[in-house]
Amino acid sequence: MKRRRFAVILIAFGLGFSSLAFAGEEKGSGAPEANLFWEWANFVVLAGVLGYMAVKQGGPFFRGRAAEIRKGISDAEQIKADSTAKIASVNSKLGRLDVEIASLRETALSERRAAEQRIKAQTVKELDRIQLQAESEIESAGKSERIALQRYAANLALELAEAKVRARMNPDAEDALVQAFVRGLASGVPQPPETSN
Repeated sequence: MKRRRFAVILIAFGLGFSSLAFAGEEKGSGAPEANLFWEWANFVVLAGVLGYMAVKQGGPFFRGRAAEIRKGISDAEQIKADSTAKIASVNSKLGRLDVEIASLRETALSERRAAEQRIKAQTVKELDRIQLQAESEIESAGKSERIALQRYAANLALELAEAKVRARMNPDAEDALVQAFVRGLASGVPQPPETSN
């Protein structure tokens, strides 16, 4: 408050001196030294007012501006430090990238080998299963064919025996068979017929 009053008084004093100087020039009175005094007095008052205003208004402005600049510099340094840390992190990751790629290749290679071994084992197992199944089917087919062949041979043997029996059968042979059968019934044990060759 005191400074404001002082500034108002100083401005009023300066305006008063300047009006006196202009008044003295218009009248043409006085010596040039008096005019020079008033010019210097006017200059001093004006310089004082300007100085006071510069200190009063300029000081806070320049202090605020300096604080903003310091804050900007501090922020820039922080951003620079963060950027440097990020760059270091990226460079570190890039440095480890070759190792990670080699590790991934090794892992992929071992997984591929394991998959190949697993597929080979499954293939061998499947081939063994197919072979056992084929052998079982062949054996089953062989048994059924042997049975069919035995039946066929039995049928042929029966047909051949029947043909031989029919070829040898005549009325005398039939009578001999019937009599042997009847004697066997009577004695409880059938007797084979007597055949003449």
